Amino acid sequence: MNEKQRKLAFYKALRKMWTKKIRAMEVANENLDEIIKSMEREEPRFLLDKDSICYGCPEYKNIMDCDLTDPWNHWGEGDGNGGVCDTVEPCYAGSRNTYKKKEATEPLPCPFCGGEARSYEMARRTGGPSYVRCGNCGTETTGYPSKEKAIAAWNRRDEKC
Repeated sequence: MNEKQRKLAFYKALRKMWTKKIRAMEVANENLDEIIKSMEREEPRFLLDKDSICYGCPEYKNIMDCDLTDPWNHWGEGDGNGGVCDTVEPCYAGSRNTYKKKEATEPLPCPFCGGEARSYEMARRTGGPSYVRCGNCGTETTGYPSKEKAIAAWNRRDEKC
């Protein structure tokens, strides 16, 4: 095979490879479009943000002056506080929000079976994710970057005011 044929074979292989990559990108874009369409049918994003202290708070839903049917325009004019309702201080005190923030250094008992929960870290040396797991039923949190965040997530409970 001479140099010219070798280059031609190389360019054909390169074109074939890029054709496959471009097709894969087109398929990924089609999937992304489907995901976006399904998101448009769901609740607004602020209602889905479980890290927010206002997640699930009925006061937060009521104070927002927005069109809840349009997930892309969920702030609207809003409440003037950047999307945080005026009940934030009472929420910390737990007087109005049903999802009261708890500060604890040890995990509470399991909310499902009442068993003892323990925190642990994967790959402590490399700073792997931290988890909290029930020793009785095996329920566990997802991975968090720190032990404190894992415990805070485990300890968050639905407490009726």
